[in-house]
Amino acid sequence: MRLSQYLYRRPSGHYYFRIRTPQALKSEDTESSTGISLQSVMDAYAQEKIRAGNWTNKTEKEYAQIYELLFQIIGKEISTDELSYDISQKVKTTLFGITLKHHIAIFNKKIGS
Repeated sequence: MRLSQYLYRRPSGHYYFRIRTPQALKSEDTESSTGISLQSVMDAYAQEKIRAGNWTNKTEKEYAQIYELLFQIIGKEISTDELSYDISQKVKTTLFGITLKHHIAIFNKKIGS
């Protein structure tokens, strides 16, 4: 399931979701995907921020670590067409687990366990 299957843009520029019939979705699934890799989108975004002077070296390194963690969770070869609710939930639960383990480790150090 791809979010792009449900997302539309009105002439006003606002986006909205619309559920399509299974027949319409089936015919669209046979068409080839032309999605851009998420890696290239994130690289272009980072380069623009650096070029514009909006990021310091520290910020660039922090975002590089964030992107690397994201790609460890979802894979580097994912395209923007493949992003879905299921993938976002996978990222969320994984990050929650990492954060929870980190806080438990800190707590255990404080109480001496």
